Amino acid sequence: MAFRAKPGIASATGGLGLLALAACSVATEAPDRSGHPFPVASAPDVVGAPAERPSAATERAPEATTISSFPFLEGEREDASVSIGDTTHGRVANARALTESDSLGILPKQRERDLRYGTEELVGLLENAGKKLHAATGARLWVGNLGKREGGDITWSVSHNAGRDADVAFCYLDAKGRPVDPPDLVPLGRAGTSKDGTLALDPARTWIVVRSLLEDPASSIQFVFVAEHLKKKLLAQARATGAPPAIVERAAAILRQPAGAAPHDDHLHLRIYCSARDAAGGCVDGGLVHPFAKLHTDAREQAASDARARLADDRPEVRRRALLRLGLIGGERDVALGRERLFDASAPVRAAAASLLGALGTERDAGAILEVFVGETDPAAMASMIDAVGALGGSEAGPFLRDLVLSADSGPTFEPLGPAPLVVDAAFGEPATPLRLLGPPLARVDLHAAEPRFDRAALRALAVRASAKADRLEPLPALVALLAGDDPDLAADALESLAFITNHRVISEDDARPPAEKLPAAKAAYERLVAAMGKLPREAWLVHGFGASGYKVPSLDRRAVWELLRAVDRQAHHSYNARKVLARLLGEPAASIGWQKGEACRHFQRAIVDRRAELSLPSPTAAQRAACLAPRDDEKR
Repeated sequence: MAFRAKPGIASATGGLGLLALAACSVATEAPDRSGHPFPVASAPDVVGAPAERPSAATERAPEATTISSFPFLEGEREDASVSIGDTTHGRVANARALTESDSLGILPKQRERDLRYGTEELVGLLENAGKKLHAATGARLWVGNLGKREGGDITWSVSHNAGRDADVAFCYLDAKGRPVDPPDLVPLGRAGTSKDGTLALDPARTWIVVRSLLEDPASSIQFVFVAEHLKKKLLAQARATGAPPAIVERAAAILRQPAGAAPHDDHLHLRIYCSARDAAGGCVDGGLVHPFAKLHTDAREQAASDARARLADDRPEVRRRALLRLGLIGGERDVALGRERLFDASAPVRAAAASLLGALGTERDAGAILEVFVGETDPAAMASMIDAVGALGGSEAGPFLRDLVLSADSGPTFEPLGPAPLVVDAAFGEPATPLRLLGPPLARVDLHAAEPRFDRAALRALAVRASAKADRLEPLPALVALLAGDDPDLAADALESLAFITNHRVISEDDARPPAEKLPAAKAAYERLVAAMGKLPREAWLVHGFGASGYKVPSLDRRAVWELLRAVDRQAHHSYNARKVLARLLGEPAASIGWQKGEACRHFQRAIVDRRAELSLPSPTAAQRAACLAPRDDEKR
């Protein structure tokens, strides 16, 4: 069955972000404390350039968040912060801005970035730590990157996306043992000193910060990442000052050097668990879960139950929010509810139902969406349906997306959809996640315009991007033809989709928007590839693509798992396709396809090692063994 394109809207762009803290400063006046290993210096005794403290006139006032699309249910605080998703791919709604004070400041370089936003719990935790440090020593706690107002990716980190991470710099001493303000996040070697010998770890004040974080009753700490040699110094300080054994034990469990990442020798990377409110909104606690952690599964289950009950409400907005919320926190049982609501009288409810199916459904749900799509006239509902079909894939998805990509540029322009909501990242680098539920899939539209409009060209652009993850070959000729068009953005999107579908990249992924002069050669390369592969199934394309990049993958079965593992932490298209195959071969959850590359690589490596005997796998080569072990600078700060 061929589906003819109808006018509509476009594709999603967005991202995910995080928080970074920095360190302690020295106050201009501070009393001596009995038992403190040294007196806190007054201003004339402070060595080095202190971090600048802004005047009241230059201090930026906290701004209200603009996220309007989080699906709060009736009775919930609509101004409350909510961490959504995991710390690598998540978002944060209603983020709280950290405000500088006498006890808490933002380092100058990080202040310029205006990344001061996190959940209420995280910002409150930092404020409390600053107050305790200031009360005990007169020092000021300095912080760095916290995150964007709406979360998402930031240039300086690959995690910290959901408002629950922060980097706290150490407190420092100068060469004479005097406290000194941090000029920045300064690395400390095995002796606890900077490379030039001018700064050293101040374990006494840094332990005060760590202890205040651990003892705060309002938040639950998951990790404080720190280099192992500095962890030992902090634990020694804790024991020397008579800290309760329970606190020392908790610190030993939470302080840890992360595997496969930068050693964290210039800061403490703080991460908190999801709060009850976060868990009820779709927050995900990844990684190690400590025995003392409270994961609030009851709050999540209660919110899902409340959302299901609201699907019978007479008000469309209540039903729409309930569907979106279930897409974030629901499960398999909620797929049937999404199918039912595809026929709702309200277009926004139908759009939400399609988004729920895209997040929780299977290939067969793509067929259900397409049955409704042929009679759909609302652009927002159409866009959500296209986005969901691309996420679900299946035999019906390929011809559908092909016909949409072939649709003409001309066509009617739709009326505005109203205020633009949060745009969620369906970026090519990572597979789609339930975060698409936070807003309709918009692309290449001026979201700041008073009345953003959508037309057939935007609808086609959405289909081009949706083709990347549908895992179907049917759109290939249409996508290749777009490389000869006069729309450079559409051509760039087509190139990226072609890389994911074919498992071959003909232009470097560093070329986000390749120059026009490269497009003819790229088009010719893909035409040759299409001709050479003929009617071979997509599995053959994947094998050929891995082989062309030097991976020894003769077939997509258990014999290839070690080589597929090598591809997980590499180029985006190879990583995506390798993860899809590994998840199938190892029986791993679909969510593992959407994790950050290094995290996914280590996860699959553990799964392979655990099942090596069962799968009769040979010993890995040196390159295969080291695939996920190379340290990555995941904290650029």
